[in-house]
Amino acid sequence: MGATLKDVAQHAGVSYSTVSRVLSGQPHVRPEVAARVREAAAALGYVPDGRARSLKTRRATVIGAIVTDVCQEFITPVVRAIEDVASRRGFAVLLANADDDEGKEESYAELLLQEGVAGAVVAATGDRSRAALRLAQGGVPVVAFDRRVDAVDVDSVTVDNVGGACAAVSHLLAAGYRRVALLAGLMIAGTARMRCEGFEAAHRRTGIPINRGLVVQELRTSDEAAAAAAQLLEGPRPPDAVFTTNARLAAGALAAVRSSGLRLGSDLGFVTFDDPLWTRLLECPLTTVAQPTYDIGCRAAEALFRRIDGDAGPPVHEVLETSLQVRASTMPRAPVPVSQ
Repeated sequence: MGATLKDVAQHAGVSYSTVSRVLSGQPHVRPEVAARVREAAAALGYVPDGRARSLKTRRATVIGAIVTDVCQEFITPVVRAIEDVASRRGFAVLLANADDDEGKEESYAELLLQEGVAGAVVAATGDRSRAALRLAQGGVPVVAFDRRVDAVDVDSVTVDNVGGACAAVSHLLAAGYRRVALLAGLMIAGTARMRCEGFEAAHRRTGIPINRGLVVQELRTSDEAAAAAAQLLEGPRPPDAVFTTNARLAAGALAAVRSSGLRLGSDLGFVTFDDPLWTRLLECPLTTVAQPTYDIGCRAAEALFRRIDGDAGPPVHEVLETSLQVRASTMPRAPVPVSQ
């Protein structure tokens, strides 16, 4: 648990009521005493407890949602589902966009604590999310989605990232592609690492070696993916297929493919993890690994409300299945599939 008003009072050597007056901005406290109280609060990391204020109205009616980047195609339907579940329960959702920044993520955790939210769903920037840990230490129920959090054992809702990526790359190899490029996101995130594991697993299963020169990781933006893809496509031994670990990287890679003059599905195979609508609207629709995004949000919100309602059981980790959506971007190159 975090520091209390009583802890601050003991540290500063003043009464509980004095601390309360200082931290609530009331007058009639000597400046030197007020300074001592504020120094004690800072030293102890005291956070004003909005939840205590909410008890006056019997319960808080707001939950928090911290996401990595609200612009990601994956995030929007998940947040919509969280809001739908919360709305049915009479709750509002306070959305915080961490923008893939761990410091920003921690700041939002502190804000949610101050606002006295009843609980929070978190798509952490990294596996060892200090934000999720801080919320849990502050007594706020937390549910992780998209990726588990190693820093604290809380409920989570994720998908089979290894299996989904393995199915996608196995499909490419079975279709006759042999030089598959991998464009992957930040390795601080378990999702990217597990999708890379799936890429490796598919090659092991088929006995086809990985072309390490075609593997590029730690890509954050679509522009970075475009530059990486352009460099690979212009190289002396370019890939005959591309697998990207999320749709943002796919968009960048496709820009490079267009500039190269290559035709998807005939000159170059292409698969991405994530299945946003635009992948189906291209002249050559993309083969994708679809995630049950709305279901992820629903289950994460439902798990959170079970905790808010008092469920004190051990953490539950749900892993949902993905589905491979085969489209024109992976037209077969070989008449006989490789052995699985």
